[in-house]
This record gives sequence, structure tokens and C-alpha cells, in this order.
Amino acid sequence: MELQAIKHSRLLTKNPLLISKDSKVIICYCRNIIVIFSSATGETIKTLLGHRSAISHCQINPYNFLQLISSSVDGQIIYWDYDAGTQLKVLNANFPIWRVMLLPNDESTVYLIRSSKKLISNKKETPAYVIQAKLSPEGKNIQCIGNILFSVKSNPKHCQMSPDGSYIASIAKRSLRIYDIKTGKLSKFNRRNRLTCIAIHPSEECIATGDRQGKIILWRRYRNSNQEPIQLELHWHAHSVLDIQYNINGSTLLSGGSESVLVLWQLRTETKRFLPRLGSSIVHINSSHDYSIVAVSLKDNVIHLISPSDLAITQSIQGLHKVCDWYQSSPVPTGLVFDPRSRAIVLNSIPGSLQFYDVRNHKTTNLMDIVGENYIVSHNNKPINLTQVTHVAFYSNGNWLATIESRNSSNSVTEMKLKFWEFSEISQSYILNTTVEPPHTEFVTAIIFRPKNDSSAIPDQAPMLVTTDSAGYIKTWLLNFQTDTIRDDKPTWICHSISRYRDSSAKTADFSYDSSLLGVAYDEIVTLWDPNRNEIQKTLSHLVKSEKVQHIAFGNKHCSHLLTTTTARLLCVWSLLSCTIQWCVQLRVSLLTKSPSSSYLAALIKGKNSTSALYVFSPDESKSLAVLKDFSNQQVISATFLPVLQRSISQKDSWLYNQRYYFITNSQDLYSLEPQDSSDAIDEGITIKVQSDESPFVRIFGEFEDTPLEQRQSEVTDLTYKARYSRNVREIFSGAPHVLPSMTTVCSQFIKSSLETVAITDMPNRQPNGVHDSDSENDVESVNSDEDIIVNRQNSDAERLNEEEVMEIEKAHDLDNVEMNFDWMHEFISEISV
Repeated sequence: MELQAIKHSRLLTKNPLLISKDSKVIICYCRNIIVIFSSATGETIKTLLGHRSAISHCQINPYNFLQLISSSVDGQIIYWDYDAGTQLKVLNANFPIWRVMLLPNDESTVYLIRSSKKLISNKKETPAYVIQAKLSPEGKNIQCIGNILFSVKSNPKHCQMSPDGSYIASIAKRSLRIYDIKTGKLSKFNRRNRLTCIAIHPSEECIATGDRQGKIILWRRYRNSNQEPIQLELHWHAHSVLDIQYNINGSTLLSGGSESVLVLWQLRTETKRFLPRLGSSIVHINSSHDYSIVAVSLKDNVIHLISPSDLAITQSIQGLHKVCDWYQSSPVPTGLVFDPRSRAIVLNSIPGSLQFYDVRNHKTTNLMDIVGENYIVSHNNKPINLTQVTHVAFYSNGNWLATIESRNSSNSVTEMKLKFWEFSEISQSYILNTTVEPPHTEFVTAIIFRPKNDSSAIPDQAPMLVTTDSAGYIKTWLLNFQTDTIRDDKPTWICHSISRYRDSSAKTADFSYDSSLLGVAYDEIVTLWDPNRNEIQKTLSHLVKSEKVQHIAFGNKHCSHLLTTTTARLLCVWSLLSCTIQWCVQLRVSLLTKSPSSSYLAALIKGKNSTSALYVFSPDESKSLAVLKDFSNQQVISATFLPVLQRSISQKDSWLYNQRYYFITNSQDLYSLEPQDSSDAIDEGITIKVQSDESPFVRIFGEFEDTPLEQRQSEVTDLTYKARYSRNVREIFSGAPHVLPSMTTVCSQFIKSSLETVAITDMPNRQPNGVHDSDSENDVESVNSDEDIIVNRQNSDAERLNEEEVMEIEKAHDLDNVEMNFDWMHEFISEISV
């Protein structure tokens, strides 16, 4: 089974959005897709796919308002019928295109903003220039006319064409430039401060520009070469003006910046209105043709649809909130947490808030304010000590939510609160039940609810929460059902017990599957406690003091008697029946994730050159279920397993049969591992590593590799496994029965070959020291007993890691370049020919 990594985080606010003429749909584009939303409900209507590379710009066709024109960095221009979701015309150029500007009186003549480089990345500040081109109604190519007109930034905020098509206005650093299309003259006007954005009046000769000091300059009389232009300054913003926009008749100018305030300037009456507390910096502004909707795009990937008459938010379109700029240590301090009630991923949003992200519909369904503080804008990019949510935990049925919030400041005492939230069936939201301030005197290291399932030791046990801190204290919190008339007879949470082991720091904690044991890691020791009586039962020591425990995870279901621990260099599995190590491998695990619905665990292994691998296993055996090498070229900071409703019979023996593995990187990109043929895979998924197209010859005999003889002799070979489990061999027998020879003939030769190789595989297979394969790039392989899980660009065979080979996983980094024995096929063909 082949795997692919699907990217779920759509950055909807990276580019300016569009509003249809009837104001019914909102059009956004990101990467190589175009997403159309309903302005009334905020739901996704359709997704347009067709571009091969990243889309650089989109616009409504001025000659047909039901058509959409999109351009991409690979030189492709596509005309869409966005209502039907079909392509009408495709034009190609041999150069990257950043923008297409159409003349209002000539549909075939356009002005293109093209890149000055042949190969570019998707960056809006790439140097570019303006050139005139001709679009043939019947042809498929774009013909450039004349020479380069002038250079310009590729950012759409820096260049616009006048509504009548007589001139092109652009900004570059501290200057405003006007290019007259008829005369070809380029005029330049300077300012003291750097300009950030530009907007042209729809009916008058007036240009509005914003600068870094927060000023808006209205330019008039700029086409008169004999006189200096008239400049009028409007100043309210304290920081840079990030975008400005005129409404349809030009009577109102809208502006926004990092203050999270939308400002509406009434130009005729010289008054202004404000809509504050939008949540994040305003990066794009657009208004509908009838001025019934003002769309505001925020930096944290949220789009607000606002009614300009009463300045009320009528609808919000929320993707995965981007909060990398607010958190200094980690963009997601809470990590990825699964909400069992809404089946969403819960993680940090803006400081002091949590977002509930629906991975199926690619949107944030709920934004929960935890700390209740206003958003504060930093001055001169200086860091601000904001209250952050650092830990989140859900009860098994989702009725209770526990959060830890803290605020660290060098000038004041550290603030910390533990809050318990109860889910209300009436409001369908979490309501604050209990606040503990402070729950600990030192930094909280772990927070976990006692699980409740069919295997619980006490069926009707009260909900319990366990918190640990860096001072080594363990606190258990119980729900107190003794009612209080002051609180309207609602149960509250109280501290049940406090314990500590020596003077060490508590690193992490976990409950056993039946909730009868609590494991807490102290340096190199794992302590086992009875949570009900607050008594220590046993200690498991790694003996080496330098090997401090980083992660612990009790086994689930049939592995409930096992405990998995990781240190800086080792992954060990303990048997709780004998309190001894059952097996151990040498791995540098940076992240250990436990599946809540199965016995599988996933260990993220640190590799060389900032690469990582994923090691999936079951604690009851050391043989890996999957080893995905070169798993991600970015730093993975958190991961979790999410259950899925749709199950495939073909994946029944796979570790992804009833769940998916989600992980988030340091750039806050959310991915999931999906089967290649899974219906859960979205259309715009990005495959990090995917198997390339193969010819029928390659599908049978595999890729040809020109390997030196010395290297082939030193490679590890496992001919029995290759003959038994290879996908290539199985496909030989997958043909129609009436074209296959007698099974007795085939079986005899196949068994004979397998028996001959047993003696070879019984010999010690160990590579000499220093022998490493160098072609492991893009290799990601995994093995299940009955099927291959392959995400491999070159090799098409899976590998099997026995206990001896797993110990050398870091030394023998690549064990998959092995030869396949097809001698039995040669003998079989010889017999048939006779």
C-alpha cells in the first residue's frame, strides 16, 4: 500500500480575494487551486483545479462577469466559468506571469507583469517588469509586443491600471510612478517614507497610497507635467498601512493595518468610522460591486465579511489560523489534541485562544477564548509577554476540558492558571467551571485525564486530572459532587492529593489502559503510582543516569501490560508483569505518539541534515510495521492519531485501517498520511513522496540500478523475504487463470527456490562498519505482514526489520537496495519451453 502526505492547511489570505458581481460567492486562490465560498453560509461551493504551478493572480473578466481569469508562475493563463467549474480557454507563455491587466476597450491586448527570471519561487517581492502582449482568440500562445516598459514589484498592491486604461500607476520604495499608455511617458514623484500599497479612484483622477508611518496620501493632478501633484495626508494608523481600497463609487476609502482595525474614511464629509478588534493584522481589503459586502483578510488566515452599513460581521471564513509570529519558542505550545466530541484537532490560535480545526472540511469550526484578554499590537517588532495556553486535555467523552495558561515576564511574577471547562448541551460550547490560581509554583510539564473505557478498573469512577511540574510535584484533581448553593448546585474540581518522588523534575506522565496505574517520568526513572490511593507501586530505572526519560506510553488493548519509554538514544519496551525490559532499540526519538484506538505507536526519529523518519510499531514485537525514511524535510513539532469513519477492507491489516496520522511542522503546515487510493485524500493534496509512473517491464522486474560489483557483494540480502512478499512476484500470479500454467509446476519451482535460500538467510546478515548506501533520498518504506506500505520514488520493494537489524537502524541507514532472486523463473521458463 502506497502512502502520500496530504497538506491540509490552506493559506486563504496570502493573496487578495475576489467577490462576484452579484455578491453571492467569494473567490480565493492558494497554491495551485481556486476555492469558491458562499458569502451567505461561508461553506465551500467548489474547488477549481487546472494549474500545474502556483497561481500568481486572479481577476474577474471585465468583459464577462461570469468568467474568471487566473495566471500562474509557469506562464499559464486560464479562463474559467467559475459557476460551472469548467475551463474555457488555456493560454501558455514561455515565461512566468505574475499578473494580467486587461484594457477596457481592447480584449485582445493586455499588459503582463512577468518575472525577470526564468525559474522563480512563489514570492510576491520577486523583481518583475511590465510588457505589452497580444492574446489570440483562437490561438493558445501569448505573443509579446515591443520592449520592456518599466520595472515593477510583482506584489498586486504595488501596481494597478486606471479604470479607463489610460495609465498604469505603481509604487517602488519611496516613489509613485505613472506610466502613460498613449505617450509612453513615465513620471516619478518621491516621498520621504516608503510606500506600501496603492489604490486608484474608480471615477476621478485620484490615487491613494499608504506608507510605513501609517499615513494615507491622496494624490491629485499627477498627470500634469508642468505642475507638482497635490498631496493630501490622512493619518490615523500607528503602524504601516497594509492595504487600502476604494468602494465602487469612490466616496469611501477603506484602510487596514496591524492594529486589527478597519477604518472607513468618508472623503466628502472628512469623517471616519472604525471596526476594531478583528483579531489580527489586516492584509487585504475588497468590497463588492454593490457595496453590500466588505471582505477583510487577516494575517491569521481568517476572512471576515462585513456589512458596511452597520459595520457588523455577517460571516467568517476561517482556515487553519497561522500564529507563528506570536509564539517565540514553538508555534503550537499545546501540540495537536483530538477532541472526541467534535472530532476536530485542537491547537493554539492567537495568544490566549484555541481553535477547533475540522480536517475534513478544511476550516476552523470554533475559536475558544481561554484567557479573555484583548489583542495587543507590538511596537517596533518588540516581543510582548502575552498570556499563552500551554497545555490542553480532554476527558474521554469530551464533557470536560482542562487548560493551563501562563504568562512569563522578567519584570513581574509568573502568572499561571488551571481552568476546567464543562460542555453545555444547551449552548453547545464549553463553559468555565473552576479556576485554580496558581495550580503549581513551577512550570507545568504534563496534564492528562484519567481515561474511561470498557476496561477501566472502576466502572463508575469520578473524572480525575493529573498535573505535574518541573519541581517534581504530582497533583491529582477530582470532580467534587458536593454541591454549593452559591454555585447553583454545580460540581466543582478540587485538589485530591499531592505527591513527589525525590527532588527530581517530573518530565511527563501517562495512564495505563485500564486507568489503574499512573506512570510519571523522573530523570532516568519511571515511577508507577496507584492514582486512587496516591501510593507508589514500582520504579523502573534505566540504570544509566545520562539516559533521562523523555516520553512514556502505556500499551493499549492486548499490549496493556507493556510500557514504552524513550531517552535521548534508546527506545525501550518494559513488561509490567516482570518489570524488566522486553526489547530495546537504539533510536533518537524526538516525538512519541500513541494511537487511542489501537495498540500502535509512532516514533519520530531524528536523522541527519534536519531530516526525520517515522517508525511505526506495536509494543509486543520489535519488528516494525512501517519505517518511513526521509519522512519530512521540516521540523515536526507535534503529531496525533485521528479516528476515521470510513474504513476500507483493503486496508484492514494496515496500521491506518481505522485512523490517520496527522503532524504539524514548525512552519505550521498540517499534513496527514493517507493511502494512495484512499477516498479521504483531498484533490489538492501535496504528495511529499509518491511513487513515479512505472512501465510494465519495471512493474515486473523492478528498477535497473547500475551498482558496482564490490557494493553488490557487501549489501544485505534477504532472498526469502523478497521472493515471498515482493509486490512484483505477487503480480505475476494476479493474471487471469486461463492464461496461467499449471499451479503444480509453478509451485514446485517457487518452493524449491524458497527452500534453497533459507540457508542463506539463516546466516548472520551484518554490514561491515562504514558501509552506507548513499541513494536513500526520497526512500520511505514500511512493512506489514501481508502487504507493503511504500512511499518510494525509486525502489519498489519493502524491507523487514528483525530485532538484530533494528538495533543498527542508525548505522545501516539504508537496507532496501537488495537484489531479487528470479532464478526460479528461469527454471520455470526452461521447463515450459521443453
